Amino acid sequence: MVIVTDLHYLDQSLFDSGSAFEKYSANGDGRMLRYNNDIIDAFVDRMIETKPDILIISGDLTHNGEKISHTALAKKLARIEKEAGTRVYVIPGNHDIKNAWARAFVGDQQIKTKSISWTDFAKIYAAFGYDEATMRDPVSLSYLVQPSDDLWLLMLDSNHYSKSKLDWEPSSNGKIQTETLDWIRRMAERAKASGARILTVMHHNLISHNELFTGYTLDNSYDVKTLFHELGLNLVLSGHLHIQDIKKDRFSADPLYDIATESLQMYPFQYGTLRYDPHTGFDYETKQLDIEDWAYKQGHTDVNLLHFSEYAKTNFYQVSYLKASSRLEKLDLYTQTQIDAMASTMALLNLYDFSGRSDEIRDEILSSQGYIEWSKATEPEFTQDYIFLMTRKSLFDNNRIHID
Repeated sequence: MVIVTDLHYLDQSLFDSGSAFEKYSANGDGRMLRYNNDIIDAFVDRMIETKPDILIISGDLTHNGEKISHTALAKKLARIEKEAGTRVYVIPGNHDIKNAWARAFVGDQQIKTKSISWTDFAKIYAAFGYDEATMRDPVSLSYLVQPSDDLWLLMLDSNHYSKSKLDWEPSSNGKIQTETLDWIRRMAERAKASGARILTVMHHNLISHNELFTGYTLDNSYDVKTLFHELGLNLVLSGHLHIQDIKKDRFSADPLYDIATESLQMYPFQYGTLRYDPHTGFDYETKQLDIEDWAYKQGHTDVNLLHFSEYAKTNFYQVSYLKASSRLEKLDLYTQTQIDAMASTMALLNLYDFSGRSDEIRDEILSSQGYIEWSKATEPEFTQDYIFLMTRKSLFDNNRIHID
């Protein structure tokens, strides 16, 4: 299986080279929005080349729920199923449905564009899970599929939805509804009776991956974890956080794992692979998309694409550096030398932490002048706490794990 998440696809027809798009993308979080079509196309070609049995996409398929983006992405996914023979299964993320932020960027203007409804999502992606579902949850977009006799997929819709018919600003928070919890119990009992193991997929995290970030872990995570432990559901694939991270529920003797795969739109453009053997268990490992090789084979002449790894790495670093330095400058507490050192430390840590590799530079960071300055800092407290959290030694290799 291949697991990919947070594609945040924005169709090429929805933006140009105008100031509106340039300003919007410059204020982002490091996602390569201008090249997101190229990233998705490179990924599609990679799937056609490698032909995995299953492709799982755990939400935030589109940038902000644009109907044009949804329909265009569905055509790309259809290529994977047709040309690779891969079965594709999707669930929505918090950005995908009834999104008031759906926009096209034309010249110096942001123009509101149509989003989609709850029922539209199931129709657009009918071929990617909903038509194949053995069972559908009547109160959400959750469903159960049986790609093999011994492994079933429980695809869970963990999003909040507005009761209004109007579009709304998406909530980052998530929750599994009470009725859906009852439905999950019935699905687990069904699988047990058939001798099948269930693999669970949701957009939001079941286990907290970062105590400083709110809105990423399910609001009712305790109730869901309690139910999962009872039912023997011990592995969740999630996204939402955009950071590559693996966590284990520390309060149980029977471990429950949550693997959050990094957003495909973030450097270094990772996706997960998961092999299942009923005798030995699960083996998860990340792989990186080689966009430079794809661009060369496609005959692209864009210098950025042909040197995309270094271009994207530099961009991600600069975005993180500028955000940190601008916050520090506004405080008027530090010299420019201190600001440069502190922002550089923050940017380097972000670069490695998002890909789940902060341990690789931990010693270098702890001995840096920037870290020393952060250790003495009194403001801003959140950023200081974030620095300390990122430099903790990981309990796992966040890019590779075996689960019995």
